[in-house]
Amino acid sequence: MKKIPLKTASRIYKIGGGTGLAAAFTGVIFDEISKQMEILIWAGIVIMIASVIFACIFLRCPRCGSTLFRNWGGYCQHCGEELDR
Repeated sequence: MKKIPLKTASRIYKIGGGTGLAAAFTGVIFDEISKQMEILIWAGIVIMIASVIFACIFLRCPRCGSTLFRNWGGYCQHCGEELDR
């Protein structure tokens, strides 16, 4: 599998999660749930799940390869490597 730079993977994860959240929220805020709104809600949920799976696969430390999914700092919590985000 081809490696994706950490900065690119982080951006894709954030954009995917935000887009999915916006789509699901937009579908929920309308009072009458039509078939189109239901599709929008489910599409948003699928996009959010896909971005979480993407993060689990590609958000990894470039040095030790451990997952950085829950790391919000500038260093890897496992090996201490400085991260270029």
